[in-house]
Amino acid sequence: MPRQAAQRIIMHKSLWTFHLDANYQKGAEIVLHQCIKALEHTPIDCNMEPASSGGFRATLSLQHTPGLSWPEALYEVMQHAQRLGVGWVLLGHLDSDPHAILNRDFHSRIKIPGLSWAEWQLAPVEPGVAAAPADTPAGNAS
Repeated sequence: MPRQAAQRIIMHKSLWTFHLDANYQKGAEIVLHQCIKALEHTPIDCNMEPASSGGFRATLSLQHTPGLSWPEALYEVMQHAQRLGVGWVLLGHLDSDPHAILNRDFHSRIKIPGLSWAEWQLAPVEPGVAAAPADTPAGNAS
């Protein structure tokens, strides 16, 4: 009986950046937790640091459903994004480097109090490099 070749399952990862309007880290952690809760997806990593412009900058990554096609993964990311706000400005090329920005300066309607702007980018991930979710929703945000 002929041996079948193993199928490669492509998994996609989205990279997110948030600017949090908070004077203190504890306040920023609360806003970040609200953002993660709104995304309805546990990040595989999460970091937060003071932003040079004031407030805090948080970055996180989401691993998406294995086996999705590129258009399906893009749609999944956009579904998550809509939970943060509407009026995203889509940049890049949809077939290779899609990313988007949610910003009050662009007349976006942000649903999370304390979130000044957000950005996402979708990237393919090769099989076998998926990471486990962070321990807590705020993950490594400290």
